[in-house]
Amino acid sequence: MIGRRPRFTTIRQVDRRADIGDIARRELVLLPNKWLIFRCPCDTGHEVHLNMDVQRHPSWTLDPANISVRPSVIAAGPERRCHYFIVGGRVRACPDDRTTSEPQWRLWLRSLIATIR
Repeated sequence: MIGRRPRFTTIRQVDRRADIGDIARRELVLLPNKWLIFRCPCDTGHEVHLNMDVQRHPSWTLDPANISVRPSVIAAGPERRCHYFIVGGRVRACPDDRTTSEPQWRLWLRSLIATIR
């Protein structure tokens, strides 16, 4: 879960995976046409590895001018599920249907009906 609004401020490009080293908190590390690697903004310490090779699926795209990543990032593991967008360097958390027992659209519809009554 993402508490405060984290922000990515730098993109560091490396030629080889061995050149990555430590990844700073607000940094995206790019291996061109292969991987985008960064520390998840949930601050639990896990790294996110996004495939940048469009020949393999799923794949993501990076807009380096705006520090934006598409599509949304889902980092799931046995203890966590992080789902967010990176737009303009800012992390925008996504409401996730798996975090509640009822789908988000149904909760929204119930609240809408309650306000009409």
